[in-house]
Amino acid sequence: MCIIFLCTYWFAVFCTLSAKLLEDEQNNICVSEGCVKSAASVLANIDKSVNPCDDFYKFACGKFTAGARVHDDKTSRTTYEAVNDVLVDDLRRILDQPIKTNEPKHSVRAKKLFAMCMDEKKLEERETEALREMLEKIGGWPVLCGDRWDESSFRWTDTVYKFRDLGLSVDFMIDLSVKVNHKNTAAHIIEIDRAALGLNPFYLKRGLGDKMVSSYFNYMVDVAVELGAERSRAVTELRRALELEIQLARISQVNLSDIGSFNSEIPLCELARNYPVVPWSEYVNRIVCGPANLCVRDSDELMLNMPHYLTNLDIILKSTPKRVQANYLVWRATATTVTFTNRRLRDRQQLLYEEWYGRPAREPRWTECVDIVSSAMHLALGSMYVIHNFDKQAKNAAFDMAVRIHKEMYQTLLKSDWMDPSTRKNALDKVEAIEQFVAYPEELLDTTTVDSYYETLKINNDNDYFQTFLQLSKLSCDKSFGFLHEAVNKSHWITHGRAVVVNAFYNLVENSIQIPAGILQGMFFSADRPNYMNYGGIGYVIGHEITHGFDDQGRLFDKKGNLRTWWNTETSNKFKDRALCVLQQYNNFTADEAAGLRVNGLYTLGENIADNGGVMLAYNAYRRYSMDKKEPRLPGLNEFSPRQMFWINAANIWCSVYRPEALKHSVLTGHHSPGQFRVIGSFQNQQDFANDFSCPQGSYMNPVKKCKVW
Repeated sequence: MCIIFLCTYWFAVFCTLSAKLLEDEQNNICVSEGCVKSAASVLANIDKSVNPCDDFYKFACGKFTAGARVHDDKTSRTTYEAVNDVLVDDLRRILDQPIKTNEPKHSVRAKKLFAMCMDEKKLEERETEALREMLEKIGGWPVLCGDRWDESSFRWTDTVYKFRDLGLSVDFMIDLSVKVNHKNTAAHIIEIDRAALGLNPFYLKRGLGDKMVSSYFNYMVDVAVELGAERSRAVTELRRALELEIQLARISQVNLSDIGSFNSEIPLCELARNYPVVPWSEYVNRIVCGPANLCVRDSDELMLNMPHYLTNLDIILKSTPKRVQANYLVWRATATTVTFTNRRLRDRQQLLYEEWYGRPAREPRWTECVDIVSSAMHLALGSMYVIHNFDKQAKNAAFDMAVRIHKEMYQTLLKSDWMDPSTRKNALDKVEAIEQFVAYPEELLDTTTVDSYYETLKINNDNDYFQTFLQLSKLSCDKSFGFLHEAVNKSHWITHGRAVVVNAFYNLVENSIQIPAGILQGMFFSADRPNYMNYGGIGYVIGHEITHGFDDQGRLFDKKGNLRTWWNTETSNKFKDRALCVLQQYNNFTADEAAGLRVNGLYTLGENIADNGGVMLAYNAYRRYSMDKKEPRLPGLNEFSPRQMFWINAANIWCSVYRPEALKHSVLTGHHSPGQFRVIGSFQNQQDFANDFSCPQGSYMNPVKKCKVW
């Protein structure tokens, strides 16, 4: 009896102390500004009436999906967009500031570009004059010229040369670019690929009977008529131009699961013999080197992607009249410039977007102008932002988090007992070699360095908006092609200088991740709140990008970013089996709001693998970080433990509401699963999640069968 009494007594004491400790922990509430804002955001999203084990997305995002209104100028409402709205507001304030004496030149130019974009009165005065001048310089648009257009001297390559000189894209028939050679990442190489098309080939290959293609065709005709074409002629001639684009779409199909089979290095002279569709020596040198230079020799090798595309292009162009070729090329050039013309053309463009994505209104002019400046002058605006609006402590804290998550990937590979020793050794070497670029390169703080990038850009009172756009486009093209004979610098500040975006990236050929300054805020990150929120936010994103190095595509590249075979065959087959499990899991998700369409598990496989691995890495890194720390809880959410809050915030970053048309487009053509399934799919596979929320085995969020690649 005494022994029983003593055991009962001490058990009661233990329970009392445990309850007291738990109460103390729950009463340790963080009231900093960062904590209050984070708590408010979570409370606005979470629906506590939903059992988290029944559907964690509805639990974590239920109020968001029930109450979020998609604004008329948006196709969706997401956590990413909420953070981007804050960033765009900050950038507007920077660009709206008056130009000061001795202000850096790049800053002056960015502000002038923004002012030009905002000057809608001048745009209306010019109407389509600048566009018409451009059309004259490239030889006219046959559908506008009518019988005056002379095809006797037309070569489609000559038209592309004119595009290059003016600053227009050269990729409408063949995509030609200078990139890091993915078979020898110490060098740059000219890469030849399929054409960039005006509409996703998924739709184009369906032909005019498809709603998206029909809307696109009507837009083509209306733009031509607005510029002076006869409607009957526009309908007839542009239908044939569209038929050419449909043919290009049909020969552009690629099997994404077999990336290594269609990339080959080929000498320029052999390219000319095998694919006479193009005068290759002339074409490559004219585009890459300029009118008077010769920088590519016949013996130099180029990277040819999809050889069958060139073979079929040769057949198509031989049977396509020159007038049709010209109408197609000039249409594509015209379409890229509509944004920089008068309101009537821009309104017609907006109608197209409404038909495609259900967006009934154009963005406010200032938002559009900020987007254009941040795209066309991203280094300049990035420099302005990180100098005036970004806290360097946030960079250091985020980098420390990236280092910790990086280490977790190493540990994950070390414990992957399904890998043979040789493949695991290669994988460990690769993860050790991953470089992490967080927030911004230090060169953005050096205004002289940034000024030098834009030294050839001339913006004065004689410039108009259209001309400035072309000048900036040409500058970007010149810089890109100019890398051809330079040694590869994988840490180049220009490559990693895109700081003002709410996104993150993994670079296959660099074996690096980039976490821009723009995403280090809001639900993703704050230095002024507990780290369970940060690991569930930007930590999840960091883990996602690291895992991309080992997804179905990333695993094909080695530690230096070279595309080569480094997997043992048996281990490779085991990877494929694990990936197949993920593919089949996501194939079973149905997007009810997109007419019941199913997620395409193959298209989204790489992103789904990255989501599953990313949330696991971030969780393990937080668990290790918090072993000797007791972090305070958030106000109004103190019933949730730090580990539970990790999962809640990891789900919150995917809260989303889409317009039905936009969701349908995303499901049909996107490489990411809708936000709902990014949460459900990856969390269902995490036993730690099930443990933290005590989800019974066999419940929806804790299925018996789990898929695990990493």
